[in-house]
Amino acid sequence: MNPLVFYSYILLCLVRIIGLAVSIDFFLITRRKSFLCISMSWALWILASLIPLFKPMISFQFSLEILSFTANLCIVYGIMSFALGIIANFISPNLRLFIGFAIAFFITTVTLFLLLGLGVVSIFTAITSLILLILCFGIPLSDYRVFIKNVGKSKKWFYSAAIVNILGIPANLFLLFGFSSEYRTSILYTLLNYGFYIIGAIFLIAFLLHLEYNITNTRKEDLIDRYSHRLGNILQTLYSIRFIKENPELYNLTENKEKETELMDLEKEKLQEASELIEEIRNL
Repeated sequence: MNPLVFYSYILLCLVRIIGLAVSIDFFLITRRKSFLCISMSWALWILASLIPLFKPMISFQFSLEILSFTANLCIVYGIMSFALGIIANFISPNLRLFIGFAIAFFITTVTLFLLLGLGVVSIFTAITSLILLILCFGIPLSDYRVFIKNVGKSKKWFYSAAIVNILGIPANLFLLFGFSSEYRTSILYTLLNYGFYIIGAIFLIAFLLHLEYNITNTRKEDLIDRYSHRLGNILQTLYSIRFIKENPELYNLTENKEKETELMDLEKEKLQEASELIEEIRNL
């Protein structure tokens, strides 16, 4: 294997490992299933970038084709899992539709591989990947108000990741079929071929970091507003209780001890609620 190609795979693998680490960390902190899907996608992409490193050790042609076929599957299912995780931050995805598509894709890909060979499968998986990426970055834009609320200023990373990853597929297809094998060992070819994947992965990581930061801040502000409203209602109740206690003759409290007791119990309850609410806000 060309040393430059080898190091390109290693670099790509390292970048994807960073993406996996970031996604797992976010999942452990937030416990959101969307990050579990994204973590699975990085794991599949890491496997896809490791598979070519084992090809020089194998001499049987069919075994090499099986490895390439597996790598193609890992890439597509990785994109599918990533799309599911990203879309879940904006809308509720149809999980049954994703599962049905995954099964149909596997059956179709295996059939094409057995009947028409690896070349057709490579083109089919590339087209499928392109469609999935367009859906991944296009569906969040369907409700632009929600998109801006969740993405905020990180939209530049969203667009950068979308452009590089989407354009990377036709660019790599052009490099694969537009150049003869004698040019595929050149430095320029290698940089262009793997550069899209590496830069695209870096942009995805940057987008995930900014997206989670923005979503966390947005949700925190929403919670603070909600808690502030509840706290305002509690304070209003306490103010009313105080007014009644300061003017007992207006409400016949002096003659109704039971009502006075209920009022004191309500005051204690609201004070306790206010204390707990303030503590929750501090922990946000």
